[in-house]
Amino acid sequence: MIAARFLRVVILKLRTIINISFGGRLSSPFLRDARPLMEEAKLGYNAPMRALAWSHSSRAIFLSLVIATTVGCAGASVEQTVGGQVRTVQPMLLGRAVAIITGETSRIYPPQVRWVEIQHQQTHERYQIPVGPDDHLFGLAVPPGDYVLIRVQISEGPFLSLADLSMDFSVRSDGVTFAGTWRFGVDSPRYGRMVLVSLVQDHDDQTRAEEWLHRRFPERQAAVLTATLPDPTEAEFRLYEVMPYPRYQKYFRRHLW
Repeated sequence: MIAARFLRVVILKLRTIINISFGGRLSSPFLRDARPLMEEAKLGYNAPMRALAWSHSSRAIFLSLVIATTVGCAGASVEQTVGGQVRTVQPMLLGRAVAIITGETSRIYPPQVRWVEIQHQQTHERYQIPVGPDDHLFGLAVPPGDYVLIRVQISEGPFLSLADLSMDFSVRSDGVTFAGTWRFGVDSPRYGRMVLVSLVQDHDDQTRAEEWLHRRFPERQAAVLTATLPDPTEAEFRLYEVMPYPRYQKYFRRHLW
């Protein structure tokens, strides 16, 4: 057994010495003559791969330019006169999102909308908009165009839930778009938990949102506010838990609710 290991070590050492001796140069006349053929074969093998890599690189650069141009066009801002000065102001999405429990629950924490996520239908860019914990208002400067409300995250203390949505709306290219009040009614914590999304236009919420907008963005006081509602205005979606599940062992995290 020891002799076999010793022989294996000797063979490995000899192989290393041979590689070092002949790896950097070709000693025999035959190998020296064969060097140009080997280099030509290497280039011939790598040439198609380099051409393919260049093709992919050129295509990626072209697509990047096209996307950049599209985003630039979609994100075109408008000029507004504020305080006697002409300023460039990007369109803005404004709204209010609230969550309530529609059934019984043993949790001491009320549900709260943490953020909503929207996606631009033309550029496929996603925007995650945080929702204020006190006033439940949200606002973000986004490019104009058609959007889809795709996700919402709801928290109940340390418990987090996520729902995939599909509700269409548009953001105008001028002024501020108020998307109404988004109400999320969640079931009791259980398997197969659902969330009922109801979108309404509330005059008091719109007034509150306008005051919040003028307080945080004084340059938008002269902006035109347009009210709109996503479509459909009412729909039901599946609500899933978000890991990590608090204070529970891994064995008990196999369910979805």
